[in-house]
Amino acid sequence: MTDVQAYSEIISELDMLRIKTDMVIPKQGRTLHEFTESGLICLGGPIANTLSKSLIERFSAQVPVSFERVETTSPMHATSKAILRHKGQELAAEIADDYVKTDYALIMYAKRIDPKVPTSGPVLLAFGLRGIGTQEAVRYILRSKKLFLEAPGEGLWVLLKLSFSGVDRTIDEVIASGPIL
Repeated sequence: MTDVQAYSEIISELDMLRIKTDMVIPKQGRTLHEFTESGLICLGGPIANTLSKSLIERFSAQVPVSFERVETTSPMHATSKAILRHKGQELAAEIADDYVKTDYALIMYAKRIDPKVPTSGPVLLAFGLRGIGTQEAVRYILRSKKLFLEAPGEGLWVLLKLSFSGVDRTIDEVIASGPIL
């Protein structure tokens, strides 16, 4: 599963809704300011997508979920893993037998990418800690689009726990959610 597959699913849905979109490959140096008027759909986590990192930082006061890359060491080599933090709890993907057993995803929808600019376009951020989590976050959005379209205030954020058996999602659970004020 890749973020590209997740992107393909959301683009197909937008095409059915006759919403024109352009794919922008994240590059170093791209800023949120470039997307203020047009809006942005941002898929993939902060490691792969610098715009995701900027969005998490921009909305940190309204979304009480943070992303971290934690360095770990083992006797053989140093590695790192991606985690989400919520209310002091560390949420990390669980992998067993080369399959993701549990993943976590963050979805954030804000009606304006820059709350200070009245003509600002909307922003949708969706990512899992692993590619399969990103894909399932997109599927959650597609199943729950009314929830996001009718979000109170300035938008909505959702933190998901995703469970898998092999490559099949068995459960998606909303751990926490709230309005963006």
